[in-house]
Amino acid sequence: MNGRRIAILGALLAISSVLFGANWYFSSPRTAARSKMRAGKGRAAPAMRTFAVESPSTEVREPTPEIPSAPNSNAPQGGEAVAANPSRPAAVETPPPVSPAAQVVSAEEAAIRSRLEPLVANRADANMTFVVCEIPKPGEQETTGGPARAEGGDRSKPVCRTRFQARDPAALDTLLRQASSIYSGHLAAELNERFDAFTGRWFEADINLGTVDTHPIPQL
Repeated sequence: MNGRRIAILGALLAISSVLFGANWYFSSPRTAARSKMRAGKGRAAPAMRTFAVESPSTEVREPTPEIPSAPNSNAPQGGEAVAANPSRPAAVETPPPVSPAAQVVSAEEAAIRSRLEPLVANRADANMTFVVCEIPKPGEQETTGGPARAEGGDRSKPVCRTRFQARDPAALDTLLRQASSIYSGHLAAELNERFDAFTGRWFEADINLGTVDTHPIPQL
């Protein structure tokens, strides 16, 4: 019985000594200082605010020199230049007028092509190389142009010429007869044979159209 009491008293004394030592440790000045240092390390330092102060600019800008503009050719002689009007339409060059004689010649050439081109359109062995019309000048000597100009026709009307080409005389003769039928025999033809290094052999007929008299079809 006495031994149990002694054990309980010893345990109480041990607990009292532990509590006393802990109270002395936490109440000492050194322990308090360490606690403050640890608390300071865990707390973030307040952020410092920075302010940017702009200094007044001391740069001196020089004025840009004005570039003189080109003189306006449309400006009046004694005054200031007149600004271009963007709403004004651009000048359009007018083609020179066509003379009545040129209009007659152009219309006659178009009429001849409309009559004679269908004759060679579907033929691979023949073609019409050109159509030329012109009005004889007053006093012009009739030294060229074949029989059409040697008959003294109306010199106010254009004199027209054309040329047929064919690979053989029979095809050329057929073209001449068809053209003579269209002009009721009022044409004159001169036949030639030509050799070309690139296109080969051709039979040609230089034709004067609209002669005063009728002419037979020549033969090669």
